[in-house]
Amino acid sequence: MKKEKRMKNMGSKKGFTLMEVAMSLAIFAAVLVLSVYVLSASQQLSAQSRERLLALGAVRSTVEAIKNTPLANIQAINTAPFIPQELRNGAITLNVNSDTGNLATATLATVTISIRWTGPKNIPQRLDITTMRSRF
Repeated sequence: MKKEKRMKNMGSKKGFTLMEVAMSLAIFAAVLVLSVYVLSASQQLSAQSRERLLALGAVRSTVEAIKNTPLANIQAINTAPFIPQELRNGAITLNVNSDTGNLATATLATVTISIRWTGPKNIPQRLDITTMRSRF
């Protein structure tokens, strides 16, 4: 009699089967892997955005130097102090085109500021800004 009761109770016990546990673990693992991927991707985007903001700051400093420099001397501006140390392999180049071809006699010039650096995962990055500068 006791044996029969035990057998009935064992059949009525509710629990998880091995298949249910395996499926739960698989779903949990998938969610965990996706979460790690999203966190990694957001960290990389954050680093790229930070570097781009640093590059924009360097370009702003260069534009201010251009505004305070006579038109004929723009190409002689030392841009090295404007590059933040956080920008790996950072370099700024100035490309000046004038309306007459000669900056000494020009009244208007187009200045393109190019900043290059090495971004996350050693991917080359570049930012170009063009502005106009008059002799007056």
